Amino acid sequence: MQQDICGPVLPVLTVNSVEEAIAFINKQEKALCVYAYSSDSQVISRLMSETSSGSFCANDSVLQSLMVALPFGGVGSSGMGSYHGRHSFDTFSHRKACLLRGTRFECVTYLRYPPYEDRNLSLMTWASSLSQKSQGWCQIM
Repeated sequence: MQQDICGPVLPVLTVNSVEEAIAFINKQEKALCVYAYSSDSQVISRLMSETSSGSFCANDSVLQSLMVALPFGGVGSSGMGSYHGRHSFDTFSHRKACLLRGTRFECVTYLRYPPYEDRNLSLMTWASSLSQKSQGWCQIM
């Protein structure tokens, strides 16, 4: 129980209460997955909501790995990212943000470029104050 297990060995620990199980799980480093077995849905719900792990699996240990629609990955020292199917593609892809602006309104936006004349500066200050007021108005709505 000192390192991640990447093999066919699965330690099974017994506890006397769900509180003891939650305390034990939370005392350790974040697990790659928490597997809980219980016929009591409240126990499952508590374990799922009161512990943190890369994923959570109730009453099964194989089906989760076969479902490519579910992401699988860790948090903290157990790893980062999500894998399986589309989630693997998204993890290893970079979504590049692109802003494309035409020059159609350059007759108005030219004011932001030097040389700054007094008239241009006062127009930009006025436009900036309108922008700040409209942002405040949007937040109120």
